[in-house]
Amino acid sequence: MVGVWFCKMIKPKSIKMELEKIRELFPITKNKIYLNHASTGPLTTKARKAMEELLDVYEFEGDVKKETLEEAEEETRQLSALLLGAEPGEIAVSKNTSQGLIIPMNALEWKKGDNVILIKGGFPANIYPWVYNLPDVEKRFVELEKNEVFYKKLEKVIDKKTKAVSVDWVDFLTGRRINLEKLGEVCRSKNILLFVDGIQGLGVVDIQ
Repeated sequence: MVGVWFCKMIKPKSIKMELEKIRELFPITKNKIYLNHASTGPLTTKARKAMEELLDVYEFEGDVKKETLEEAEEETRQLSALLLGAEPGEIAVSKNTSQGLIIPMNALEWKKGDNVILIKGGFPANIYPWVYNLPDVEKRFVELEKNEVFYKKLEKVIDKKTKAVSVDWVDFLTGRRINLEKLGEVCRSKNILLFVDGIQGLGVVDIQ
């Protein structure tokens, strides 16, 4: 993802050359065109090296120094801020998608009768936390459809008890992408919160 962002920052004449350099970091590109990025994906040589170095630390030293972990977390925060067009101080680091969703979810005051709108057939990490952590909150599912149909259906199921909408930016099966600017306008006009799992699009599509 960082590589894609980097290519957008360089001059057009050198894009081809830089893409070739980036491809060299992915050995799999020598014999495959890999498209299954819905979950895990091919490692870069740098990622593998970093993992091996971490394993060496655990094998020969027993544990990782707190300072080392904090430095890695801060670097991750800085890079994430670049991808999101945000400030590093606005970035929180979580273990996974579900934990990142549960933290702000639990910070809200939910009442019996409240409802949240989810995507029918959405990625499990963005569905299960709502279902199992908020049993008294109604879950309303909207099918992700083309063009304006989705947004019209979404507005129809929103009412005074709707507290949040939670979506996957890019659908993990179809690759269909939600217009976050338009969806944000809908949520803002109704004074409801918008939760977005952006992992499938981050680094590929510009976002601010």
